[in-house]
Amino acid sequence: MNDYGVAPPPTARIKLAALRAAFPDFSIDITAGPGPRCFEARRIGGRGSLRTVSSTSARELRRILLGRCTAIKDL
Repeated sequence: MNDYGVAPPPTARIKLAALRAAFPDFSIDITAGPGPRCFEARRIGGRGSLRTVSSTSARELRRILLGRCTAIKDL
């Protein structure tokens, strides 16, 4: 038995790499579990009210982070 779990499918890894490149201030990963695959982003440091957000859709997570990041930068 290994501690790594099941690897996400290739398309999920590509989406994960794109999210990580687009949002370097966040630690973004794919959660493993019995339910649906979930993309999770955690703020590495800095200011702002957004600490952790997750979604089953990479597109939805990107939309949330874009909206939050632009709002934070405008402050």
